[in-house]
Amino acid sequence: MLRPLLLAAMDVPGRPCRVPTSLYWTRLACSHDILCRNVTIGRKSYLAGGMSDRIAVLKAANPQPMYLLARARVAAFAAGRYRSPGFLLRSLAGVALHGARAVLGGARRQGS
Repeated sequence: MLRPLLLAAMDVPGRPCRVPTSLYWTRLACSHDILCRNVTIGRKSYLAGGMSDRIAVLKAANPQPMYLLARARVAAFAAGRYRSPGFLLRSLAGVALHGARAVLGGARRQGS
């Protein structure tokens, strides 16, 4: 039962290099109640020069998943799943910023 939900949440067109995990959780939270537990199920190791070290560059180079995340958060607010007006404003700014980056990046690729 969980597998089809996760696969649907993970559908991101264009196969970008980086997709924020929060996009998957936001998509799930829009239609299902998510219970979070303070239990460690894994531990990450951060490497020098890894994705976290280059996150700003990766977000700028792959704006579409960030745009999708911001748009999903706005939709979740409209549906009553999120309630923070400050979070809504931040998400609207993300729609504008990452949407513009996606459009400009797409125009640059087509012009090349």
